[in-house]
Amino acid sequence: MNILLSPGQQRALAVLILLGLVAAVFGFLVVPVWSLYAHYNDSLETTQDQLVRFRRAAAVEQDLNARHEALKRWQAADSSLLKSETRALAGAELQRIAKRAIQPSGGQVLSTQALPVVEEQGAARVGIRIRMRGELEGAVKVFHSLETGQPFLFIDNVSMRKSVRRVRRTRKRQTAVVADRLDLDFEVFGYIHEGAR
Repeated sequence: MNILLSPGQQRALAVLILLGLVAAVFGFLVVPVWSLYAHYNDSLETTQDQLVRFRRAAAVEQDLNARHEALKRWQAADSSLLKSETRALAGAELQRIAKRAIQPSGGQVLSTQALPVVEEQGAARVGIRIRMRGELEGAVKVFHSLETGQPFLFIDNVSMRKSVRRVRRTRKRQTAVVADRLDLDFEVFGYIHEGAR
């Protein structure tokens, strides 16, 4: 079937076909390239935003690391707290400090016992219970030494009982009291850094 078109209709049809071809080329080639460009542009902007955030976070991290190191130096120089890194080591440190205070006073450590760790306002209180034997003057020196030294230590729950030491004299078969001695029970506690486990 042949359709005869007038020259004006032929031109209009040719223009329509040309427009259809241009639209098809535009739809198949330009639109995908344009949408791919828009996608990559959005992705690039997102990546640049992430990069800016990461750079800010890195700057904050460097600042926080510097502050953390300064805090660690301050804590190491802080002589008011026990130096131990863990709670168990802090208990051993307390025992060592107590024995160093008791021995020069002529006292004798009978036993030590670790007390449960208590969390108090961001710090951990580590304590030990001590049983010792000594004279009253020596006990006063021990308490003074523990409570006025460094690190800061505190004494609590003190109980004293008189313990008489008797010496037998062999020639006269008499028992004489040489010195009044005391059996003391008390708790000593100090604090460790918040992060200690």
